[in-house]
Amino acid sequence: MKTTFALHSMEQLEAENAALRKELDSLKSYKLIDDNVILREQLREARLQKIVMICAEAYGVTVKEVMSIRRTQNIAWARQLAMEIIYRIGEMTLSEVGNYFGGRDHGTVIHAIKSVRQRSEWRDERTRINRARQLCEIVTHRNENQNL
Repeated sequence: MKTTFALHSMEQLEAENAALRKELDSLKSYKLIDDNVILREQLREARLQKIVMICAEAYGVTVKEVMSIRRTQNIAWARQLAMEIIYRIGEMTLSEVGNYFGGRDHGTVIHAIKSVRQRSEWRDERTRINRARQLCEIVTHRNENQNL
C-alpha cells in the first residue's frame, strides 16, 4: 500500500510541477509582453520629444516654451507645427495630441493643423515647415526600422 501511495504522490507532484512550469512559462510570456509594451511606449515618447525639439529649433524657441502655455508667435507656430506633424504621422488622435501639449482641446489641434496648412502657402514658411517635416520623417522612420 505504501508503494501505491508513494507512486500516486509522485505522479501528483510531477503533474503539479508540470502545471507550475506551464504557469511560469505563461508568466514569463506576460512579462516579455509587458516589457515590449513599455519599450514601445518609451520609443514613442522619444519620437515625440524629437519632433517637438525639431519644431522648436525651426522657430528658435525651446522645448520648454513649446510645451508651455505661452502664445507668442514663434512659440505658438512651433507648437502648431509639432501638433500637425505628430497627428499627421499617426502617432496620436486629435485628443491625445492636445493632451500631450498640456491638456489642450482637440479643437486646438484642428486649428493648429489648419494654421500650418495656411502658413505652408507662404514662401518663407513653406521652406521652414517642409524642412522640419523632413527631419521628423527621418526621425520616425529610423525608430520604426529599429523596432523591426
